[in-house]
Order: sequence, then C-alpha cells, then structure tokens
Amino acid sequence: MELPILVIPNQRPGQGGGHLVRCSALVQELRAAGIEAYLYSNRPLQAGLFKHRDTEDTISVVPVVDEFQAQQKGPWRFVVIDSFRTDPPFFHRWAHEYPVVGIDEGGPCRSCCDYLVDILPGPKQLNWRVRFLMLMAPFLSGLSFFKKLCVKTGNSEGANQISPEYLKLPLRRREQFPGAIQKILVSFGAEDAQGLSVPVLEGLLASGYYVDLSLVIGPKNQTISSEIRNRLVEQGVHILDAPEALAESFWDYDLVITHFGLTAFEALAARAAVALVSPSRYHEILSLSAQFYSFGYGKAAARRAGRLLAHQSVQRAILQQSSAVYQRFGLSRRADTFAYVVQGWTFPTAGRCPLCHDRNRRKARILARFPDRTYVRCGSCGITYMIRPQDPPITYDGAYFLEDYKKQYGKTYIEDFPNLIRMAQSRLEQIQRLLSQSRDLNPENPVRLLDIGCAYGPFLAAARDRGWNPVGLDPSSDAVRHVQTHVGVPVLQGLFPETDLMALSGGEHLDVVSLWYVIEHFPDLGKALEAAAGLLKKGGVFAFSTPSLSGISGRARLRSFLEHSPPDHWTILSPKTCSSVLARYGLRLVKTVNTGHHPERFPLLGPFAKSKKTVIYKLLFKVSQLFSLGDTFEAYAVKE
Repeated sequence: MELPILVIPNQRPGQGGGHLVRCSALVQELRAAGIEAYLYSNRPLQAGLFKHRDTEDTISVVPVVDEFQAQQKGPWRFVVIDSFRTDPPFFHRWAHEYPVVGIDEGGPCRSCCDYLVDILPGPKQLNWRVRFLMLMAPFLSGLSFFKKLCVKTGNSEGANQISPEYLKLPLRRREQFPGAIQKILVSFGAEDAQGLSVPVLEGLLASGYYVDLSLVIGPKNQTISSEIRNRLVEQGVHILDAPEALAESFWDYDLVITHFGLTAFEALAARAAVALVSPSRYHEILSLSAQFYSFGYGKAAARRAGRLLAHQSVQRAILQQSSAVYQRFGLSRRADTFAYVVQGWTFPTAGRCPLCHDRNRRKARILARFPDRTYVRCGSCGITYMIRPQDPPITYDGAYFLEDYKKQYGKTYIEDFPNLIRMAQSRLEQIQRLLSQSRDLNPENPVRLLDIGCAYGPFLAAARDRGWNPVGLDPSSDAVRHVQTHVGVPVLQGLFPETDLMALSGGEHLDVVSLWYVIEHFPDLGKALEAAAGLLKKGGVFAFSTPSLSGISGRARLRSFLEHSPPDHWTILSPKTCSSVLARYGLRLVKTVNTGHHPERFPLLGPFAKSKKTVIYKLLFKVSQLFSLGDTFEAYAVKE
C-alpha cells in the first residue's frame, strides 16, 4: 500500500493566497488520480480570502490536516512544501523524517530540500550575488555583460527542475508569434503598487503608433483614480476590470507589457510577445536572469517603454526574445501537470544515507541537483550518496552487459573477457597475500570464495583456475546461464543480501567475499556490508572495487562527474572514507589500489593527452599514479 502525500502551503498573513491555491489544486489533482494526499493547515481557511469563487470551491473540497492530525496520519511518502521562505525549525521538523520536495523555495532551507522545483525561474535567495546585482542595476542593467551575470546567477541556485510548464497555462494559443506589434495589453497584477500602468500607457499614446491599447485594472489597484480612468478611456484605451479568465485572452494580443511573474509566462504560452517593466531592482534581476526583454525598473523605465516601442528595431528585439524564452522553457509543449509527475514518486531510499540511514539536513551538504536525482554528502558518516524520486530505469539483463557495457568501454562484456581475466588474476594475487598472512585460516583447505555480482564470471573462472572453490551470485538470468554453461561454477540468480545463500555456502563461513563494481548499486549499503561481513570467517578477506570521488574527474569537474555517474550508483566512496565505512562492520582496511587513470581528463593539459604515445600523456599518467588521482579504486580488508 502506497503511503500518502502531505502538501504544506505558505499561509503567512500578508503574502497572498497564491501558494494556498496552488497547493490545494495539487491535492485535488492527486486525489482525483487515486493518490491519498492532504493539505496541511494550522489556521482556519477564511472565506472571502480569494478573488474568485472557484478558488474557494477548490479549497473547500480538499481534506485538511493540522499538526496533530498530520503526525497521526503519517508516515508520509514525501512532503511538498510551497512556503516561499520556510521557517527553518518548521522545515527541519519534517525533513528529519521524510523526503521534502520544495517548490520555489527562497529561504535558507532551499539547499536542504531532497528535491527542488522552481516553477518560476530566477534567483530565489537574496544572497550576496543578487544584492550586488541589485546595487549595480541602476548603472549597468542595459549592458550585455550585466545581463549575462544575471543569467549566470539565476542558474547558480541549482534546482532539480525549472519548469514554468507546470503553471496552469492558457489553452487558447496563437499558431505562431505575431509578425508585428499593433495590439497591446498592459497588465501589472492585482495591485500595481508602483503605479507603472499609467506611465507606460502615456508613453504609448504619445508615440501615436498603436491603434489598439488595453489596460487590466486589478481588484486591489489604488493607483488609478476615476479621473485617470476616464482620461484613458477618452484616449481610446480599453479598460478590463479584473477579468476572471484573463490568461485565455492573451492570444488575442500582439504584445503584453507586465512585470516578471505568472502573467509573463501565461502570455508567452499563448504566443503573445512579452516585454517587462520591473517594479523593483530585484524584479529586474529576475527578468534579466530569465532573458526576457526588459525596459528596466521603476516609473522612468515605464515612461521610456512607450517611446522605445515606436522603433521597429525594439519591436523586432521583443519578438525575437519572446520566441527564444518560449523555446527555452519548453512552453511549446503541453506538458504533464506537476500532480501527474509527482504521483509516481516513491523516493526508494526515503532520502536517507544508504550507509548510516541519517536524514539530518542541517549537517548534510547538497553537492549537485539534476532532473532525476540529487547528490548529498552525509553530515554523519561523510559518504556521498544519491537521492532519487523514482527507481533507476535499469534492468540487469543481457543488454546491460552488451549494449550498455559497450557504450562505456567500447566493447561488449564478452569481448572484454580476456582483459577481465587478467584483472581478476591481479586481484587474486592481492587476496592471496592477505590470506597467507592470516593466523585464523587453515592454509591446507581450499579457499572458499563468493563473488557477488559475478556477471559473466571472469573472476570466478580465474579463482577456479587457482584451485579455489568459487561460487557466484548475480541478478541477471543471462549472466547466470553463461556462468553455468561456459564457466562451470556454482551460481545463483538473485539480489544481495535478499537471496538465501545457504545452498551455495553450505551454511559455513567463507574465506573471501568479493564485489567488483557492485557496492555502489546497493540502495541500502549498510545492510549489504553487514550481511557480507557476516558471511566471512575471522581473518577472511573482503575485496571490492568502486568509482572514486577523489579521482581527477571528481576533483576537477565534480558536477560533470556526478552528472555522468550511472543512474543506479547510490553511493560514491573514496579511499579516504573507506576505512571508517568498513570499520563499522568489523572490517579492517589493509590496502587500497588506485585504478582508472585518465590523463585526458586533467584540466588544462588533458586535451593534449589524447594519445598514449605523447609525453604529456605519460607525464600526467605518472602524476595520477603518484597522487592517487584514478577515477576508481580497489579495497582489500580483513575481518577482525
């Protein structure tokens, strides 16, 4: 039975009802899809708070729980928080127990969300970068390099998704953007607190170019007096008083002049061109970071907008930028709703560290976010691990060892078999030395070895040729069949540690347990290591290989390294963290061997080290060996 989902909106006084409306609609859609979901509220939902009756109707039909009821109905599959700037104690009360999906989070807890969705793009936090840009905006906002800085700042906050298509976008749309601008709509929201509408219209009217002008007057607008209103009407401006379905009329206009926010994206989705006038420096940074055409901020910019629009070059620039932003944010497609996307999310590891199972987001550090995953450095045990909202899209069948392996190594697993045998022989030498030093093992008895994730059996074959008694375990039926047919070694199909290994081990402890590029695949690494250590005799050897976070790729290009990490690698270790990880399970790390040296991945000189014959390649290879900069490593430990 699937666990329910809890949705928590912002209900702080003075911050409007938008968050509450969005969260209520999310709960309603989830429940319509058969998903148990609840809206959280610790205060009564007041009638008359919202502009339209249908909004109140939406909220009235969703089930609401308070703090006490939420604790009683848990555990939750995950918690969605749409609270603008969430209070840290409140956030961590939920994050300590459950995965948290943040929507447009702009507070100090932004970096603590398991998964982060920015429905509106742009910087959410008033950090030093944003404050610096706001300080420089009066002097530099028209310069191209300043605009590039705004874009870079907007991209630096690293949400898993930036998805304006999750907005409730209009259904009525033009077939294409207009070829010229002749029909204009001016709309600055419910309040237009900075009084930008009138200066924009005055500039437009003074230009004498436009034949059709319309103005939306919001329900809370106090900047337009009846006198101003009458004057605008006399000059031919059409007045729209708080229309209920404004978004569905945008397609009928060539240009919508507004500020950064929902209206801008709704108008773009309808394929109306959009130009912005910002009410504040912060809104201007948001506008530029999303790459909208902006006239600047304040009333001076509003007055300037009307005059500039008389120029054909300005009109062309607006049309070009509108089309570019439209394509950039995927507004051309009818996307799935946010409710449709999240209803399939399960967070298989519940966002916990696979080793120590910690969920303390106060101490943990988010390293990188991507659409399908988040990487975290555990604040408790120090390993790096992955959080996924869904299981990785990988099955360990024949294709995994053929097509997938070939993509990574240039040949199939079978084609690479002779090389894998040579690697196995080198690893067996390391293990043999440790076994010979053990006082707890009888050297007269054949070595009993279990290779977990044995694949097509190169390590089993090499161990058999030494006269050892190897057995294997693998989830792939193709791999198991190949080992049984071509290697002739006992093997079981199944997952570790779930599979009962009594049939393979005969109920006795083993001399060696090996996992070659396997431990990173365990969503519960702690459970797997505990089970593996439990199979070993005292003095037995635990050997494995795995990608290294401290290799040249992880050090020089961490984000790229994580982005290209396979989607089923739940953990990334390093030789430095390995000792403490193994010690938890009574395993003493004896030796690590740095492998996977790639001179071509070095910064600066790497592009000149493509060929193994070059001096630079040989030099960087030596540097990589000397400073243990290989992208993988092997570890050998003894059970105490």
